[in-house]
Amino acid sequence: MVLLALFLKKKMNATERTQFRMTELKKLKENKQFREEWLEQGRKKHEVSMQIRKQREENDFAFELTMHKKREQQKEIQKLKSENLLRDEIKDFEATLQRMGATSSNQSIDLDNEEQNKKDSELYIRKIKMRKLEETAARKDREQRRRKTIIEQQKMFQEIEEQRQQEIFIEKLLKKSKEERLLAEEFVYCK
Repeated sequence: MVLLALFLKKKMNATERTQFRMTELKKLKENKQFREEWLEQGRKKHEVSMQIRKQREENDFAFELTMHKKREQQKEIQKLKSENLLRDEIKDFEATLQRMGATSSNQSIDLDNEEQNKKDSELYIRKIKMRKLEETAARKDREQRRRKTIIEQQKMFQEIEEQRQQEIFIEKLLKKSKEERLLAEEFVYCK
């Protein structure tokens, strides 16, 4: 702007004007190239950060999965210990009953009941495991939907922000070109 005003005051000759125009065009090209490079660097950084985020989420998921497996193994070990302890206690109780004079027919009935109880307990445990698996699957599904929604919101926000910046840039360019046209008209009017 200041240079254009000097241009009008000095009434430059044709070579000076062309040189002046060439330098201004060069500046505009450099500014445009800088902006494009800057935007490209921003895109690359965004891609890298998204890859890092994806890797972090995968690592978190893998960690959560291993911790879940470890807890399940600990539960299974605890269950086996409890079963063994219960069997030992039952044997001790039966031995005490035998010493006190219990009949052998009662023992056969207890064995049948024990087998039925074992089947019932296994069925109950299977139901619990199935319910847990369903709850885990539902939780993972909810988490994926939540993450997807967040990502979509972020993309939408970025697009809106880009559009806003482009509109601001266009407004500035239009304003600058309008000012230059006015100065050119004044220049033509002065001649």
